[in-house]
Amino acid sequence: MKKSIGIILIIGIVLTLALLIGILPSVTDYQAKHRIYTDMQTDLSDVMNANIRIVSVDKHDGGIAYGAGSSGVVIEKTENKYYALTAFHVLAHDEIDYFVVITPDDPSVFDYKREHEGAGQEEYYNQLPKVKVEFEKEESDLAVISFESNKQIPVVQISETMPKKGDRIAVISNPEGEKFVSTYGKIKSSKPENFSFNDDQSDNLIVKHSAYEAPGSSGSAVYNESMELVGINIGGGRDVFGRFRYGVMIPTDQINECIGGWQEEK
Repeated sequence: MKKSIGIILIIGIVLTLALLIGILPSVTDYQAKHRIYTDMQTDLSDVMNANIRIVSVDKHDGGIAYGAGSSGVVIEKTENKYYALTAFHVLAHDEIDYFVVITPDDPSVFDYKREHEGAGQEEYYNQLPKVKVEFEKEESDLAVISFESNKQIPVVQISETMPKKGDRIAVISNPEGEKFVSTYGKIKSSKPENFSFNDDQSDNLIVKHSAYEAPGSSGSAVYNESMELVGINIGGGRDVFGRFRYGVMIPTDQINECIGGWQEEK
């Protein structure tokens, strides 16, 4: 009898643990996608147009392939030339012919084709500004790019202080093919820590946070409550089912080092 009760208890514990393992990550993923800080929402709209989508263009075998897109943010301008930060690994693809920039107020492919009779996908991407790589800092997974535009695109301010654990943040990115999505969270790291993608690249010194990110968010801006740039997203952690656990960003100190190196080369 005691043996039977013990077996039942063990089965109950195992089932409870399995349930928790299945439910808790789903809750984390859901909260990260749907969390909103209403007091930051209005201010975030003021910097929305400083964020960009970076799309790869690959011409091969007589055809053209367009990437799903990654992210970036404008940090400086000179006349009609804009400079933006993104992640180094976004650009590190030798097989890609070039990249183009899409801004939040650019029409979609569908809207462009509707407004320009006879235009196709190729015409749409041909009219977008091309990216020029200005500076790369592989060890920080950061890069400065430029593009030309006659639009009035705002420039974000970069924070002079490092983010602290518990600080509230907001992210604007292009996760999984979605465009210019706002997500919110908090800084999770008490100090920068090593992070590896388990590839041939060296470890990065990063800060973790709880704002949702996904493929396509690489290079996106992380803002503090003053709408200053405090990080550039380079990836994140997921469970075995691909559900979000945490985001990973390169913090302010390395951003300023990267920009300093770029300014010296200009």
